[in-house]
Parts: sequence; C-alpha cells; structure tokens
Amino acid sequence: MADEICNNIAASISSPEGAELAKSINSVYQWHIGSDSWVMDLKSSPPSFKKGTSDKPDCSVKMSEDTFLGLVDGSLNSQQAFMQGKLKIKGNMMLAMKLGQVLETARDSQAKL
Repeated sequence: MADEICNNIAASISSPEGAELAKSINSVYQWHIGSDSWVMDLKSSPPSFKKGTSDKPDCSVKMSEDTFLGLVDGSLNSQQAFMQGKLKIKGNMMLAMKLGQVLETARDSQAKL
C-alpha cells in the first residue's frame, strides 16, 4: 500500500503544480517507511521520489507504514505523531514541516483522478 502511495506522490510532484512546489522547497528528503527507504529529491528537475537512499539528505523522516498511511489520508496529525514518537525527524526541522504541503498536493492530485 505504501509503495502505491509513494508512486502517487512521485506523480504529483512531477505535475506542473507539484514541480512548482518542489522548486520552492528545493530540498532532498530521506524517507524511512517501515522497512523501505525512499528519496524525495525536490532539487532535481524534474523532481523525483523513488526507492533508495541519499548520501546527504537535508531532512530524514522515519515512521511505520501505519503512521505514513495516517499522515497521507489525513487521519493522523504530523505534530501529534512526532510528539508521540511515531514520527522521527533528523536534520532541518523546518523542512520537515514543509512535507505537509507535499502530502496535501498529492491528496489533491489523487482526488482529481
């Protein structure tokens, strides 16, 4: 399930609206979702989100697949998840806060399908 959602996020950040958002954030994120690792490169053109690891991410986030699904569908608040220890962040905390915009763009593009 998480793979499908990550692929949808990849498609949404490649859209014109998503690419504009990526350009404004201009960062590399390392995602650890359950046992999988993904790299979201919002510095590249076009932006990408694919399985793998980054040598020098600007921000890393780690969570279970259930936490990820809750954040994506909006049933879980990212601040609450962080405070409860369900979401771990390394690196630039301000960049972590911008991930909400990326997830919102993905939800909006999914709703249009």
